[in-house]
Amino acid sequence: KPIALCFINSREGVGKGTFGEMLSRIFKCGTNSYVAFNSLAGFANGFNGVKSKALFICLEEVTAKRNCLREYSGFLKDQISSKVILEEIKNKERTIRPWYASIIIYSNDFNVMSCSRTDRRLCMFTSDSSKANDKEYFVKLHKELDNMDYVKAAFDYFSNYDISDWNYREIPYSEI
Repeated sequence: KPIALCFINSREGVGKGTFGEMLSRIFKCGTNSYVAFNSLAGFANGFNGVKSKALFICLEEVTAKRNCLREYSGFLKDQISSKVILEEIKNKERTIRPWYASIIIYSNDFNVMSCSRTDRRLCMFTSDSSKANDKEYFVKLHKELDNMDYVKAAFDYFSNYDISDWNYREIPYSEI
């Protein structure tokens, strides 16, 4: 589980939801390969059957107001480091399962969580806003997402991309 948490900061209308839709379509290996939460309480809920099968978990529209994410920082760091999850489904026995999910946080705010400069579990990006609210661009992009040939080509690209020399313990460079 080398990539643990990716924080994407952007302004409104740049396509954070479209990025999630792309991940969902490319890596659709089950009904819950991409799961989104619009509240941190929902993400932290003990009944986590939907999280246990996800490859990507998205926390949407996280805000810096009222220390929104900071109160969950210990829980979040535990989640991104864990290789197993204690799966709890209502009316079923708890089970320990391997866990492969990466967590993506989308926010229009910048200072939503605390982390040190040497924390290798986090990767932070500011998205390019040049296409924000560009309807023509997003209509074309969604047509490609609806075309299985494009989705298969993207899957083939990512599944064959050579990462053998990549050191996941090396902190990636980011201007953030």
